[in-house]
Amino acid sequence: MMKKTLFFGALAAMLLGTASCADENMFGNDGNVCFEIELPGAIESRTISDGEKATALTVAVYDETGAELPKLRQTATLSGKKGTVTFNLVRGKQYSFAFWAQDPTADCYTFTPGTGEVSINYEGICNDEKRDAFYAYRKPQVIDGTITETIKLYRPFAQLNYIATDYAEAVAAGYDVNKSSVTVKNAATSFNLKTGQAGETTTPVTFTLNDRPAEAPTFLKANEGTTYTWMAMNYFIVPNNEAMIETSLTLNEGETPVVENMAVNNVPVKKNHRTNIIGAFMTTQAIFNIEVIPFYDEADYDIVNGVLMLKSKMTADEINYILKNRSGAYALAEDLDLDDQLVVPAGITATLNLNGHNISNSSDIWNGPSWSLISVQGGDLTINGNGQVIAKENDCYTLDVRNGGNLVVNGGDYNSNIHAVYVLEGTAKINGGSFTIQQLFSDSQPYQFILNLWDTNRRNGTASIEVTGGKYYKFDPANNEAEGKGTNFVALGYESVQDGDWYTVRLIPPLSDPAEIAAAVAIPGATVNIVPGIEVAIDLRNIAEGVTIIGNGAKLLLNQTNNKVNAKGITLNGFTIVNTQSGTASIIVNASTFNMKDCELKPSAGHTWGVHMSNMNENGVYNFDGIVSDASLDSRLIGPECKGVVNISNSILKSGVYTLSTVNIVSDCEINVTNTQLIGWTSFNTGTNKTYNFENCYFGKLNYGYFRPYGGNGTNVINVKNCTFSNDYAGINPQKGATVNITNSKYENGDVLSESIVDTGGATGKVVLDGTVIFENNN
Repeated sequence: MMKKTLFFGALAAMLLGTASCADENMFGNDGNVCFEIELPGAIESRTISDGEKATALTVAVYDETGAELPKLRQTATLSGKKGTVTFNLVRGKQYSFAFWAQDPTADCYTFTPGTGEVSINYEGICNDEKRDAFYAYRKPQVIDGTITETIKLYRPFAQLNYIATDYAEAVAAGYDVNKSSVTVKNAATSFNLKTGQAGETTTPVTFTLNDRPAEAPTFLKANEGTTYTWMAMNYFIVPNNEAMIETSLTLNEGETPVVENMAVNNVPVKKNHRTNIIGAFMTTQAIFNIEVIPFYDEADYDIVNGVLMLKSKMTADEINYILKNRSGAYALAEDLDLDDQLVVPAGITATLNLNGHNISNSSDIWNGPSWSLISVQGGDLTINGNGQVIAKENDCYTLDVRNGGNLVVNGGDYNSNIHAVYVLEGTAKINGGSFTIQQLFSDSQPYQFILNLWDTNRRNGTASIEVTGGKYYKFDPANNEAEGKGTNFVALGYESVQDGDWYTVRLIPPLSDPAEIAAAVAIPGATVNIVPGIEVAIDLRNIAEGVTIIGNGAKLLLNQTNNKVNAKGITLNGFTIVNTQSGTASIIVNASTFNMKDCELKPSAGHTWGVHMSNMNENGVYNFDGIVSDASLDSRLIGPECKGVVNISNSILKSGVYTLSTVNIVSDCEINVTNTQLIGWTSFNTGTNKTYNFENCYFGKLNYGYFRPYGGNGTNVINVKNCTFSNDYAGINPQKGATVNITNSKYENGDVLSESIVDTGGATGKVVLDGTVIFENNN
């Protein structure tokens, strides 16, 4: 039979008092287990959080089934944050141990050794150091001889501190704040020593008004000219051991409130960590610095002026937990060596300042779900500052965008593999930084995919890259093969300039001098920037083919002489266009292919046209995007007397007569209108066998409210889809056999359309509403 020895009486008392594990030999080697207990010793020596009050130790012992052995339970008194407990156990059997130390006078904790659970009663005063407590759990171990081990106990809760930077100012203003109260929206009500997990039940907690801590927070590194005053300190169990919480602070001078229920949201707290909320609580409540400091855990968090500092000992899991729950600013305090990608999920808007430090990975990250060092997966991320993002060679990318995320890069140096920025779904806007790769794509195309899009989503418009700055090694963002020969990621108004192996993207210098502008627009294919806000007269007749002029909000002055576009492919972008002479169009387009974007037309009273397309010699494409024209006395804001296709989108066309109009029966333009308001008379008369599409449009009435398509002798089809009509709209009035198909449309007040939407006077043709013919006249 194996010998089993238990200690009790005077002998046990001796061991639990001053004995150390060096005394174990008096019991032989049949299974003697000795634990030396240590509480944290790195906390500053002071009254608050020095661990000195937690002197009552209880140790529970469990067998291989997890059941407690009550006869082996021991209690001891710690001295100087240390103590020793010794057990003589059965060889070959498995045991585990739970350790709990607290203030012997505290009535806020109840330890149940049988389950290993501690229940917490939060009723009580603020700043109560008696709540300081410590725990440890020794996992199951088979006893095979003498065991000597040091057990370090840790706090199971978070410590939440409020620290003022304006106490002296408040005293000078006549308020000597000496009491505080704190609320925490949710705190766990139990903690299990065996699992190390907080219980699922939580409760709102209010620590009632009490004297503020008298000590200075010496654990803070003082900034020059800043004095820190400890205003409140409390312990609580963190739900799920790590959480983002809401808390509030009340400060009193005696019974007189000075600050009441000042709320701070999105505060990160963690088991065995200290969270410091630092700010000017009494003189201003606008800015708080929050820092989370571990007592003994590896990672520590600081939030300074609202910026959460990322430190080298943080794991990707820790950072991703915070990113998942916290929008806001982040910065590197030290270099990060990541073991997995950082993810910005949907619903999170974050900024990351590289702050002169680096992000890299010494171990592989690429594993299928993880592609890059930083992955924007549905959220919004802006990267600022200097620093390097360096992917391990032949492993991952540096940056990717997925699930409709949005990435903005303003700085940093990126060294990647194959792709530096890859957009599966979403947008990337690059305003700065430098980009190169280590692992090349192929021998024939080594650098051609430094920036790249998922082809399917590029084609359907859900993946895009826009470049307005930055440097690129052996990759021209204005002319590359990432999406096919001649791919241009550079934004309008910017250019890519080569210097050796590097291409730098920069703003095209804006011009204001009339002679310089005239010379610039005469160069075929040029892009010309105009200084914002100026007035400029540009002779449209002298603009060369393919020229783009970016107004940046400038006012373009036209008259009957200089308003004619004769060259193909001209684009006017971002102008307010003013033509002060009546009896003419604001702009006359005599060439095939013309574009206007984000322009406002301000024609004078008496103009027949806003923009008149008068080219009938060859097919062209005419694009109008973001056009605004409010001409209550003018007519024919856009007049397509042309061949080809007219596309109108995202515009507001409001006229006392015609919004969109043709009068020449031999015109041969197809028309597509989307996301546009047409307030007035919409009338178009073109060639035969044409289709006209109006989708997500609004039709309204000013002096008139008609939709009158002419039918090309019965061969034209007009589709009106997902559109809204004003309640007073006069009606749809097809002419010459046009067929109008209306689907999923309604009145402005929400009523469904009916036969009354048709103005039958003189109408010929057919109107079909959601598949049902509601009007037909073939005469």
